[in-house]
Parts: sequence; C-alpha cells; structure tokens
Amino acid sequence: MLIVGEKEAESGTVAVRKQGEGDAGEMTVAGFINYFKQLLKEE
Repeated sequence: MLIVGEKEAESGTVAVRKQGEGDAGEMTVAGFINYFKQLLKEE
C-alpha cells in the first residue's frame, strides 16, 4: 500500500506498507519502483 499524505507530497516521497510485514519505510517514487521490481524478482 502506498501512502501519500501532505508530508509525502511536500517531500516528493511515498510511505510504503507491506501486507503482513507493516511499514517498509518512506522512499522516493523512483526508489519505490526499484523496491517493487526487486519484490517481483523474489517471487
């Protein structure tokens, strides 16, 4: 799940939550794309 609130919009980031694991941290959109690509490789 991606969270984009006021804080994230101002800083150009997204907060990431992974089901069953919780908070995966705050990252840039480019960072999230890389994170997601890595998750796809692991499956």
